[in-house]
Amino acid sequence: MRELDKNTVVVIGGTGREHALVDSYAKSPNVERVICIPGNPLMEKNSQKEVTIFQSYDGKRLRTTDKKEIIEICKANGVTFADVAQDDAVAAGVADATRSIGIPTIGFGERAAILEADKAYSRDFCREYGIPIPDYEVFTSKAAGIRYLRNAPDIKRAIKAAYLAGGKGVISGENNKDTARKIGRLRGSFPQAAKKYLLEEWMLNDDGTPGEEFSAFFIFDGNNWESLGDAQDYKLEGVGDTGENTGSMGGNSPTLIYTDEVRGQAEEIAEKTFSGLKEKRLASPGILYVSGMVLVQRGRKLVKLTEHNMRFGDPEGQLIASGMENFWETMWAAGNGDLDNIHVKRDGKKRVDIAGMANGYPRDYSAVVGMEVFGVDDAMAVDGVRVFGAGIGKDASGKYRVSGTNGRIFHIVGEGEVDESFKDVRAKPLTGMSKVDIEGNNLRYRPDIAWQDIERERRLQY
Repeated sequence: MRELDKNTVVVIGGTGREHALVDSYAKSPNVERVICIPGNPLMEKNSQKEVTIFQSYDGKRLRTTDKKEIIEICKANGVTFADVAQDDAVAAGVADATRSIGIPTIGFGERAAILEADKAYSRDFCREYGIPIPDYEVFTSKAAGIRYLRNAPDIKRAIKAAYLAGGKGVISGENNKDTARKIGRLRGSFPQAAKKYLLEEWMLNDDGTPGEEFSAFFIFDGNNWESLGDAQDYKLEGVGDTGENTGSMGGNSPTLIYTDEVRGQAEEIAEKTFSGLKEKRLASPGILYVSGMVLVQRGRKLVKLTEHNMRFGDPEGQLIASGMENFWETMWAAGNGDLDNIHVKRDGKKRVDIAGMANGYPRDYSAVVGMEVFGVDDAMAVDGVRVFGAGIGKDASGKYRVSGTNGRIFHIVGEGEVDESFKDVRAKPLTGMSKVDIEGNNLRYRPDIAWQDIERERRLQY
């Protein structure tokens, strides 16, 4: 399909990931206007092009899964390209809906999205196609899981909701007794997402220490694929990777754990995934996020799949999309089933994302909703950073406030040249964070994001 000169792009979602995508589309001379549903108000401020957010339509507060309203907005605004970026929207088949009215779209269809939307299905798919995964069992009742544990090896396990839980549907059990106790906790916290759940072996190195996670991203046009980049995500809430699981506290890209040996295995996982999608007639254009675990076993690095995600990560989307020099050309080609002549170009820079959280996240932060967010403009003025909105709103007087849509209020991404250290790059978003606060001293963030690659760089110096 011919690449149009003046495009109107719609992005579905409202977090920092979607803000980064809006920002990346807006950089292209081929894009005239960007629409985001539901978006957030920082998108309109922090862009090179006209950006329109639709948080409501025809009197209705919009969700990312409101297909009827999304299609009406697309038609009324002459949308020529769609990016269905948010996981609930992908699972609901919003990309199928936009494609059905002739809009080239990047975003897996509902049938392919099952690899993320149902983790039990994903594990069975992996077993069928020879993708390395941990041992697992699937249950639909608390009693069944407890019965299994009575005679199972007494080991540490991941207790994982099978369905979508906003990136927070995994907790750990230190042994069988602890796991049995926490099954009820997971199902109580996520009654719908954990109606079906998995018990998986905790992935460990030969010496008993935990493996190390990475994120790798691939773009697929329904037949061919290209690698987009790699990152490392920090999901635990506390400094030094302590506390509860979150959607994410931040991340960095690239990551030094992604060696040629690891890359080769990640690409093999991607190839087997895409081949399986094609064989099962589930294939459509989209972004595959391979969440992998690097294990040292029998003297070599072995990669196992932690989970399939059928879209960009958050914060990885902020890190990967921002570094693509031919972002529009790549997305347009994939959405039109034509990656044959595309080679992804990256700028080679290092990036560190630090998420600003509402006090209480990942638990109850309702007391902070509506409070004023100070210093956003000051953070935007810091050299070498971009600020991406997430759970942030704006009142009638123009003041930024905690919206309540997401415990992650904003992201500050620092970038540096390839010869800068990750420690120096991280100093940039930390400077940005020093400019911002939430009323009542209710801003929280992790100052140690990227610590693993900072430690690797330190070791390389000595």
